[in-house]
Amino acid sequence: MKTWLFRFPTQDDLSQVLQAWRIWLLAIVVGALLGSMLYFIFPPAYRAQASVVVDQNLEQAWTTTNSERDVMTYLARETQKLVEVAWADATLQMVVDQNPGTSIASLRTGKLQLSQTADGAWHFWADDAVGQNASRLASSWAKAFYERSLEGIRIANQIQVLQAALLINPSDPGLIKTQVDALEPASLGISSYLQISLSQSEQIPVTRKTSLALAILAGAAGGWTLTLLGLLFLAPKNKIRGNE
Repeated sequence: MKTWLFRFPTQDDLSQVLQAWRIWLLAIVVGALLGSMLYFIFPPAYRAQASVVVDQNLEQAWTTTNSERDVMTYLARETQKLVEVAWADATLQMVVDQNPGTSIASLRTGKLQLSQTADGAWHFWADDAVGQNASRLASSWAKAFYERSLEGIRIANQIQVLQAALLINPSDPGLIKTQVDALEPASLGISSYLQISLSQSEQIPVTRKTSLALAILAGAAGGWTLTLLGLLFLAPKNKIRGNE
């Protein structure tokens, strides 16, 4: 047994594997059929995608730097703020309110996924066994993020106006500072230069997380792999027993 396991492959081994092409073909077909059967018996969840366009307006927000490192640091910082808004308790509670039967815990543990860039389209994905539920989850999440971000921008603009008024006429700095302090928590730390718009929130595309073609391909690959291993490890062993 030890000799068979550790011996070098020979030309006979390769010939035996190649001569079994009929077995390979049969295994691939059987594997593909099994993959498709499993797909229909245990169908994957549906996935819906809603999109929001985010523009940081870097040209207006930061005009005093020419350093690429500073630019990337600024974008990363502002993006992280928006990510926190997307996953915030208040945002997810808005989703829960529009989708009875869900909870913030379930949304954070697999039902929702976020794909974002610094600037550009942010994709809000939702997974559910029912396609209509996935569509509602993704749409309500994108809308909740959009509404809370708009509110943050509005508050940030008010703070900016108050700060400008303080510079022009610092007659009562205590009152203005009190107003700014009261507004800051509601601004969510969002920049007033941010622009945001809903791109896809109605009749959004809903597909299976895994396609039927991928399931068939995985089954065929599994059948091919098992057949190869069987030919390499089982057939030589039988041959040696026959010689003994």
